[in-house]
Amino acid sequence: AYYYGNEADEKAGTVEQITVGVAQNASYITHELAAMNGHNIMGRSYTSTYQDRYEKEGDEASKWGYNFAEQFTYALEVDPKVIFVTGWNEWNASRYTQWPDEGNAIVTNGFPDQFNDEFSRDLEPSRGALSDHYYYQLVNFVRQYKGANPVPTPSTAATIDLTQGYDQWQNVEPYYAAYIGNTDDRNAQGYGDLVYQDYSGRNDIIGAQIARDGEYIWFLVECAENITASTDNLWMNLYIDCDQANDGWNTFDFVVNKTAPSATTSVLEKFTDGYTSEKVADVEYTVDGRYMTVKIPKSALGIQGETYTINFAWTDNVHDASDTGTGEGDATVYSTFSGDILDFYTSGDVAPGGRFKFSYISTPENSGLTGDETEETTEAPTEELTEAPTDPVELPTETPTEETEPSTAETTAPATSETVSESSEILTTGESENTEQGCQSMTLSLATVLVAAGAALVLYRKKEY
Repeated sequence: AYYYGNEADEKAGTVEQITVGVAQNASYITHELAAMNGHNIMGRSYTSTYQDRYEKEGDEASKWGYNFAEQFTYALEVDPKVIFVTGWNEWNASRYTQWPDEGNAIVTNGFPDQFNDEFSRDLEPSRGALSDHYYYQLVNFVRQYKGANPVPTPSTAATIDLTQGYDQWQNVEPYYAAYIGNTDDRNAQGYGDLVYQDYSGRNDIIGAQIARDGEYIWFLVECAENITASTDNLWMNLYIDCDQANDGWNTFDFVVNKTAPSATTSVLEKFTDGYTSEKVADVEYTVDGRYMTVKIPKSALGIQGETYTINFAWTDNVHDASDTGTGEGDATVYSTFSGDILDFYTSGDVAPGGRFKFSYISTPENSGLTGDETEETTEAPTEELTEAPTDPVELPTETPTEETEPSTAETTAPATSETVSESSEILTTGESENTEQGCQSMTLSLATVLVAAGAALVLYRKKEY
C-alpha cells in the first residue's frame, strides 16, 4: 500500500510512503486478514503472478524471498520519500483460539504473525534454514533505494617495514573503519529457561588497511586497546578472497592464523574443502600495541601484476556455538571454531560484521607501478549496486552472496524453510555506531534505517525535499 502526505501530493501523484513486507498474514483468495497457519496465505514465496508457489514447490520456494523482491521492486519504481519495511525482530509466535474474530478467513488455533519459515515475516538473521539470507536481500534493496558510497581508490604503492611502527601507514588509503565497542559480555534471559551467555569479546577491532608494492601485500588491523598475546586461542584471524568467485570457504580463499602462530610467524593456509585448509607458506607478522601487520608475498596469494581485487575480513575469538568454554565470566576460554559463518554474528569480534567483506581494488594506474595490462576489474564487492532481476540467482548453500554479500544475491536470497519456534536463537551483533573512525568505512550498514517498535524498518530516501 502507498500513502500521500497531503491533497496536493495526491493530485501531483507524489507518493510519500509505501509499505514493503516479507510476507502477509492475509488470504490471496478472500483478500482478508488471516492467521499465518491458515489457507492460501501470502507467504515468503507468494507473488501476484504465482500465488500458490509454496503449495506446488514446497520448502525450496521459501529460500528466495520472492514476495519481498516483488514488493520492494515495485517500491523502487514508485520511488516514495519513505519505505516502511515489515518486519524486523518480531520473534513472538502469538497463538489464539481463533483469529481473526470475524470474516471469511477465520483460523482455529491461529498464529497471526509467525508460524514457520514460509509463513513468517522477519528479516533478522537466525540459526536454521533462513540463516542470514533475507538480511542481505534487505541490504541489497536498501542500497538500491538509498545509494552506496563508491569503493575508495587505494593510494599508490608503499613498502612497509615491520619494525617501524604505525607512522608509515599515515598516508595509506583507504582506512576501513569497523564498529567500536561491540565486544561486551553477553548474559541475557531468553525464552523460558534459556539464557544467552558469551564472554568471547576480546580484541575490539576498529579498523584495517592494506599496503602493497610490486612483491608484497601488507594487511594492518587496528584494535581499540593493545592486542592480546598471540598464544591466545582463536587469535586474530585474517580471511582473504582473491578471486571474487563462489569457491573456497564462504568465498574466502585463504586464512591467516587458523593454525596458531609463533611469536613472529603466521601460517597462511588455503581452503580446500569447506573449512578444511592446507598450508601455503609461513608469513611474517608483528604486533605493536594496538596494531598488527601481516606481510604476505603476492605470489603466495596467486596474484600477478597490479590488477587485482582483494576482499578480506578480520576476526578474533569467534567460536562454535556449541563451545561454551572453560572457566567462568571474563575468564572463560574458548577453543574451537569449525566453520559455521553464522558464528561471526554471535561471538568474538568480526570486521566488517557478518558476511560482509572490505574490498581493495588495485590497478596499475592507482598503484603507480608498472603492472600487467589486463582488463581492469570492475567488480566492487562491498559497494556494488545491482538491478532487480526477474528470476532468482542460483547461490551456493553456505554463502548467500559475494560482494561482501549483497550483490550476487540481487533481489532474491536463499533462506530455506524450517519452523520458527520459541527456541529459535536470534543472532545479534551487538554492534554500536563507530563514532571515531566511521567516515571512511567501505561497508554499508543500514545507516539512517530506523527501527520502529521492534517490528519494522523505516527507510528515508537520500534526497532533499
